[in-house]
Amino acid sequence: DGFSINNVPFRPPTVPVLLQILSGVQKAQDLLPQGSVYGVPLNRTMEINLMGGMAHPMHLHGHTLDVVKSADS
Repeated sequence: DGFSINNVPFRPPTVPVLLQILSGVQKAQDLLPQGSVYGVPLNRTMEINLMGGMAHPMHLHGHTLDVVKSADS
């Protein structure tokens, strides 16, 4: 058992990300297995629901986030 997002199981990269970057990889889509990176067009909204309080492999960088609802609210 592991993590999945949109029914796509998370699989860690076979080569550590920092080593890939040092080797010249520049696009996020090229660093991780297919389906691991989602691009969102400018000025678009994405809704993310994390259910059940379990751990997840989700990571967000450089974005303005608004929490609409949290547990017990």
